[in-house]
Amino acid sequence: MGRTGCGKTTILEAICGLRPHVISGTIRLNDSDVTHLKPAERGIGYVPQDSALFETMSIFENVAFALRL
Repeated sequence: MGRTGCGKTTILEAICGLRPHVISGTIRLNDSDVTHLKPAERGIGYVPQDSALFETMSIFENVAFALRL
């Protein structure tokens, strides 16, 4: 796929809406511009390789936080 640091994770995060500040261009999924949609409205997601939980939050708080996105 690519070497470390070449942008694989960055592009996945942008597609999923986890990188909110797209400097230029658009993100299109199924021929629809989703650049300004909230992550939950995009109908796509991914599971990161590393732990995605906030260690300072309880399980309930982590789930509640994700639901607010």
